[in-house]
Amino acid sequence: ASVTAPLALLLTLRTNASLVRLVEARYIWGEFVMHARSLAGLFASSVYHSDPRAVVLACRYLVMIGWSLKCEVRNEPRERWEVVVNAMLHGENEEEAMWLLRQPKKNVAITTRLRHLLTDIAKTIGASCEE
Repeated sequence: ASVTAPLALLLTLRTNASLVRLVEARYIWGEFVMHARSLAGLFASSVYHSDPRAVVLACRYLVMIGWSLKCEVRNEPRERWEVVVNAMLHGENEEEAMWLLRQPKKNVAITTRLRHLLTDIAKTIGASCEE
């Protein structure tokens, strides 16, 4: 009897801490989804006309980073990730798909590639504004 009360209190505190972490993770994931949608909407509404190929590719990478994070958190097998990459980068982007599949840190690779695409899009917009 003297052991059960402290043990119950300890388990309650651990459960509460776990729930707090879960709520925080869900909040962060929701923020990520909201910002990704906002960025995709910005691409579609104001940038698509200047460089459609880069915008579509950037939106595909936005989708893939969500899938990549999900695969990482759930510790899913590599084959699952390969299916996502091949579905998103099929056709004219085969070389890009192969590059991405060779990267050891896929989240870093996706973020880096997305930054390069955004830089290219910004340069295209800057060039079209100067004309």
